[in-house]
This record gives sequence, structure tokens and C-alpha cells, in this order.
Amino acid sequence: MSVRALTSLTLALAVGLGSSVTLYKSHRQAEAARSDAMRAVLERAAPLLADHLGRTLRDVGRDVGLGALDDRVVRSDRAADLSAYLAAWRRLRPEYTDILVADQAGRVRATASGSLVGADVSGAVWFARGLQGVTAADASENSRAGTEAPRNVIVGAPVPGGGGVVAIQMTPRWIEDAAQLARRSLGEAGAGIAFAVLNASGRTVLQIGAAAVGRPNPGGLESSAPLEGSERPGLGWLLVARGAPEPGAAGPTDQVSQTMLFAILAAGIAGLAGWIGGGLVGRRMRQIEASCARDVPGQVRTALPIRELQSLAEAVADAIARGKGRERMMQDARAALVRSRERVRAFKTMAGWSCWEVDLTNGRVTWTDAVLPILPTTSEHATTLDDLVARLDPEDRNLMHVAMRSAASAGGAPQDVTLRTLPVAGEQSGRRLHLRMARVLDDGGARERLHVLSREVGVASLSGASVTTIARPLAPTANEPVLERRRDGLLRQVTDGIVHDVNNALAVVMTALGTLQRHGHDLPERALHLADVALRGARNGAALTRRVSALTRREASTLAETDLGMVLDDLTDFLRSSVAPQITIGLSLDEPLPPLLCSERQIEILVLNLVLDIKAAAPDGCGVSLVVEAAEPPATSLLASRPSLCLTLSAPVDLTNRRGLASVGDLAEEIGAAVDVQSAETGTTVRVWLPAGERRALAEPAADGAADALSILLVEADALLRATAASALADLGHAVTQAASSAQAMEILSAQRGFDILLADYALPGMSGLQLAATVSRTHPRIRTILAGPRGHLPANAQIFQQLHKPFGLPELAAALRPRSADRSEQEAA
Repeated sequence: MSVRALTSLTLALAVGLGSSVTLYKSHRQAEAARSDAMRAVLERAAPLLADHLGRTLRDVGRDVGLGALDDRVVRSDRAADLSAYLAAWRRLRPEYTDILVADQAGRVRATASGSLVGADVSGAVWFARGLQGVTAADASENSRAGTEAPRNVIVGAPVPGGGGVVAIQMTPRWIEDAAQLARRSLGEAGAGIAFAVLNASGRTVLQIGAAAVGRPNPGGLESSAPLEGSERPGLGWLLVARGAPEPGAAGPTDQVSQTMLFAILAAGIAGLAGWIGGGLVGRRMRQIEASCARDVPGQVRTALPIRELQSLAEAVADAIARGKGRERMMQDARAALVRSRERVRAFKTMAGWSCWEVDLTNGRVTWTDAVLPILPTTSEHATTLDDLVARLDPEDRNLMHVAMRSAASAGGAPQDVTLRTLPVAGEQSGRRLHLRMARVLDDGGARERLHVLSREVGVASLSGASVTTIARPLAPTANEPVLERRRDGLLRQVTDGIVHDVNNALAVVMTALGTLQRHGHDLPERALHLADVALRGARNGAALTRRVSALTRREASTLAETDLGMVLDDLTDFLRSSVAPQITIGLSLDEPLPPLLCSERQIEILVLNLVLDIKAAAPDGCGVSLVVEAAEPPATSLLASRPSLCLTLSAPVDLTNRRGLASVGDLAEEIGAAVDVQSAETGTTVRVWLPAGERRALAEPAADGAADALSILLVEADALLRATAASALADLGHAVTQAASSAQAMEILSAQRGFDILLADYALPGMSGLQLAATVSRTHPRIRTILAGPRGHLPANAQIFQQLHKPFGLPELAAALRPRSADRSEQEAA
């Protein structure tokens, strides 16, 4: 679109829109007046209907209360006489759908209509409330009390002396009568009003009138009022009145026509003026365009009638002059960049180096192979720092971390280190890499990176033949496809995120229930029982989340010692509910048990193999017993002179030649255990002696409130868990300061240094909890740090800090805060 057309159209539209806005505002003012009038009527209608319905309910309540006191109800033993009395009562009040009497157990003794005698109404809401006093309740369509006639309210009252409940059923007619009465009270304005009755759950009980409340109705207005009857606890109804303002009369036709004609004429004149002015501006702009095309700055420095266009012309002239200078500079820079790129490529190719960049803020590693040409289309490789370190020989991984910390420290000099890698597919030995690391700060110091040069310094083969060295970083193994590793990594990230959120939710439940149990003297026994049941269910959920996380993690458990009792408690619940529900599993444990010197995962695999064998061979209902006790291992085993625990599994089936039993033998050999199997057609007994540590004395639990009050900085991104944990800590007598992120925690620590404990979630967004803990350990060495995270998720370098496994409850939270001077001494010695 040309400038001339744009200017003409803009002016015409501006004038036309101005006229239209004036007409629209006058019309809206009239509509607003009619809406205000209708709104005033509706604000009277809903309370008026509530008042009529409330009076009706009070009248019916008094009626049923008096009826319940009648001797014919209280003392009548014959159902026939009672039914006759109820039928006579109904004839006097034909607006009642039915009248019935139910005994104390909820069995209907008699009804006015003769139906439902003997029915059980003990589960009805109106019956339970009616035993306590006069009450009114909704009667749903599937209620067991009443007749087949439509109804929506039952009003009941107790019979003195435990004689049961007298109840009156009412049809929607009583609401319609009250609505008609409210309309008549409003006069002509109430004729078009529609009413709706909504119950406590938001469901429409009755709709009166054509306008549907809750449905789209352009221009409609509505008002609501609650039904505040004297009956307790009451119906909880909400009464809604709705209506639309009546359309107003249109103005005189000739006046509207004159106004529209004037608006069109004004718009046409404005458009013509814009056409003329836009033509002048467009001609000058074409002159500037021609000067830019010919790249001649002198031709645009002519006097123009518009100041902005004159400034534009001068700016274009200056830009043309600067552009020529920049073009020459860019040509020189591109030539220098090509020469520099060629020099770097030559250096990497001849020296055999690979270049890495390690982002210390997020653990990402990128590199370009030395043997690839450095072209603009060359793609970089990327991995995580944990995966890269996993390619190193286990004995050299700590050396890698030490070198990185030294290079990354403020003022640290470049570090050189030589490391060994694990062998890849087709190789009989690993490689030796020489690394040189240097620290670099980006974004004004916000991001910290390491630049690393790597070069192979030799490969040793079994045959002693020389091997040609090619510089390359720690690449993935050939037998692990890239797509599969990415899929496994993505599955692990997604599962870890879900487990983290579920553990947070379980920690909220367990901590809140623990606080509730702590104040059990103020609660009834049933509430304490329910709290205990809920807490056991939450702990079962925690065990399931650990197993879901283990399915997506290839690495073995990092636990050096395992609590066998805790593992078997969780595992047997999992077996009973998910793996083998048709088998009865019994568990017997000696207390206290020493810790096992093997991983939790190995114990689970061992028991799971045996149970799956039993499940395949045993009939439904078969019983299996698991017994754990301290016992002497066989004298011929490697455990003969070491502490051990004996795990005995007995089942009434023959497990000979079963695959799982063979796997148990292989696993026992791997962890240094001894196995004895006695199998026959009548049953099988498997004994496994497992290596154990020294038995630990049980610590006496501290008295409630006896621990010193601590100042705690709680850092947790989950708002609900943060609030629940803070409330529990405050209930234990500690002073708590909350932070939602590591950045907020650092701000608090910079202003206040008197904290005793830092309790932080490991998986904080942005700066992680582990990075926060490492920073605080250097800047605030007096503060004891506790990292909270799922068991097995924290990396090895997090072992220097105290850990609180999620999900935790109040006992675990309180235990984590107790003094750990012995643990601290061990860490300092290490």
C-alpha cells in the first residue's frame, strides 16, 4: 500500500470511527440504564425467593416436629394403625408427597402411601441428621426412601425416646409456588425472571422459567442468595435469579439517517485531504529510495517540507557513508577469521589435540574432534560431565575431580593431568589421555567454564605391538548406540522428575501425619488409628517410587551398607501387592540386625528371583516364609570367620532346575555369600548367608522437646512441602527461615550468618542444592549442611554432606537435626 493510500485511508477511518464511537456511546448509555434497572430487580428477587422458601421449610419443620410428638407415633406398636394415621395426615396436607416413620435402626415401619415398608434407610443423610433433631436434606433421584413421585427435599424430626425418625417428602411444587409468589411481589418487572435452585454440590435441583441459569445468555444478568433456614445443618442451597433487560425503543429514523450521512461526508473529505498530502510525502520518499539504490548520499540532502522526512534523508546519507566503511572493515575481518581458523585447524591436526568446553553451572560438555576440518558446517558433540567421567578408570575419577576443582578455583593456574580410560569395544585395554584445563568466565562472570585440551599419549596392548594414537575425547562405546543412550537418559530424567514430585507429595503427607501423631493426646483414638494407617500407606508409596526409579537407572546402588530389615519390609509389601498377590508371604526378623555389606538392589534381585520361581510353580494361596537371623555360616564358606546374617526362604514346592535358583547362586558368588538349597517334591528350603558388618547399638530416642533450639535455613522449591516442613520444624522448637531457591538462600546468608543448619533440596532449579552446599561450605564453614533427595539419586561427591532421604516424615526430620559430632570428625579425618 502506498503512502498516499495509507494516509487517505487513515484519515477516513479516524473520522468514521469517531462518529461511530459517538453513536455507540449514546446507545450503550441507554443499554446501561436498562441493565441497572433489571439488576436492581434481580437483587430483590433472589433474597425474596429465599425468604419464601425459608418460611415454608420452617412451617414444614414445625409440622413434622409436632407429628413426631404425637402419641400415635410414639406409642403405636401396630404398623397398620401408624399407616392409617400417616395417611390421614397426608390428606390434610396434600402438598406432601409422602410421610414415613423409620425406627432407630433405619427400617421403615409405615408410610402414608403404603410403599417402601420395611426398606432400609439407615444410609440416607436425612435419617442420620433426623436422629439429632429437625433437619432438611436433599433427596437425590436414587435415594432409597420415598415414592416414585418427583421430590427434592425431605424434612425429618426425631421421635422421642429413641423411636426413630418421622420424615416428610416434598415435591418441587413448593419451590414453584414460592417462585410465583416472589414474581407477584415484584410486579411487572418480575414477570420475565427465571429462577434456579443449586444444591451444595453445584447441581441444579430445579429450573423455573425459560432462561437457563449457567448456560450462555448474551446480555443476561443474574443475582444469587443463599437459603438460610433454621434447620441444621441446612440444605446449603443457592438461589439464582436471572433476566435480561428489555430492548429499548429505537431513535427516530430520520435523525439516525442524518447522523450517518454526516459521518460519511466527513470521512470522505478527510480521505481526500489525506490523498493529496500523502502524494507529496510519497514523492519525496521515492527520491530517497532512488538515492539509496544508486548509493549516492549527496542526492538526498535536499530541503523537504516535513521535518521527520528531512531527518530521515540526512540519516540515510550518513548511513550510506558509514556502510561503505563497514563493508571494507568486514572484508578485512572475514579474511583475518579465515586465516585464524586455518591456523587453529592446522594446530589441532598436527598436535593431535581435542578441545572441550565444560560448563560448570549445568554440567554440559561440548567438543570438536581434532581430525575433523573446522568448517562453518562442522557440528559439535555434546554430553554430560557425569557421563564423561564414567568413561574413566574408576581409580582416576577422583583425580579428575581434584584437577577440575583446582583449575576452577579463583586465581587457579592451568592444571595438567594424565588419566586412563575404560576400554571400548574391540580394545583389550584403555587409553591414556593427557588433559590441560583452564578456567574461563563468561557473561560478566555469571557463567563459569573450563577449557580443556586432550591428547592421547599412548595405548598399551596385550601383544606389545605399537598402536597409532588419534586424539579424541572420551566418546561413547561402540556397543551403546547414541539413540539408545539418549532414550535411556530421557527416560531417566522424566522418571527422576516424576519420582521427585511424588516424593515431595509423600513427604508432605508423612510430615503432616507425624506432627498430628505428636499431638495425639488431643485427638480421639479413631483419628490416631486413621493417621497411622495413612502413614503406613505413604511409606508403601515411598518404597514403590524407589523401585520405579531403580528400573531406569543402570548404575548399581551406591550404598556401602544396607539395612536388611527395612529392605525386606518394603520388598514384601511390594511382592504382596504387585508381583505375587496370590502367594501368602510371611516375614520374621531378629532385632536388632547388623548392616549388610552389599547393596539394596542385590538383595532385592536375590529375593525376587526366588519368589518368581515359587509363583510359577506354586498354586494360588501357597504360603512362603522369610526368616532372617544371625547364624553361623558353613565352615567351608568364605564367611566362616566373618559376621553374617542368614536369610531362610521356605516354600511347599519343588524348585529343582529352576532358572531363578541358578541366578541366586551366581549372585551369591558375586557378593561373597554362601547358599544352601534343600529341595524335594514336598518343599524347598533356601538358606543364604550374607556378609554383615558390626552390630550397632541402638541410639536412645531423645525426649520430645529436649533438643536444643536450632536456627535453620530451609531451601525448598515446592511451596507445599516447604510450608509443611517449616511448620513441623517450628513445632519441634526450632527457628526456621524459608527460601524458595538457591539465589534467595544466598541473599539471606549474606545478610544473616547465625544459622546452625542449612537444609536444602538436592534438585533445586537453577543453582542445584549440591552447588549451594559446596558454596556455603566455603563461605559459612560453621553451618551444618543437610541435602534432601531420593535415596540413590545423589552422586558420589554429595557423600561429604549429611543426607536426608526423601520422602521423609517427622521422625526422620527430627533425627537428621540431632548432633553428629562423630560423623563430622570422620569426615574431617577423611
